[in-house]
Amino acid sequence: MVDRELSRAVEAYLHRLWPYERREGVITLGDDTARRLPRLKELADEAFHWPVDWQQNDEVSASRIVGDGIAAEHPELDRDAVRALRAHFDFCHK
Repeated sequence: MVDRELSRAVEAYLHRLWPYERREGVITLGDDTARRLPRLKELADEAFHWPVDWQQNDEVSASRIVGDGIAAEHPELDRDAVRALRAHFDFCHK
């Protein structure tokens, strides 16, 4: 089951770091986001360190692997939260 609050918090956390990606996706960091900050940092760190075989994959296929892996590993996140985590991976690995 999708956790809408967590998903919105992931988007707010990541888009607050890089607001130029999608300004309309940025929401104000509120108490709920602040309370979830350790979890948000864990998810961002997990996306950043997702195992990818760079000998077999380029940036595009690696990004797809990360997005698919996060979606499978975290069914509580909605599509937009997974997309934000995938964009975080992409941004950090360019």
